Amino acid sequence: MIKRKSAGVILGKHFEEFLECQIKSGRYGSKNEVLRAGLHLLEEREIMLQALRDNTEQT
Repeated sequence: MIKRKSAGVILGKHFEEFLECQIKSGRYGSKNEVLRAGLHLLEEREIMLQALRDNTEQT
């Protein structure tokens, strides 16, 4: 069984409304799904930035 850790996050009005719009659009089923998708994109971006940094250091 996978143990999940919950984190309380204060997002502010703008992001709360954004989350609700994403859920109402039907693309996501919950706030957690929206947040996981956003974190996944951030992770991909950081990996790409690190690859660029590594490439720059090699030249």
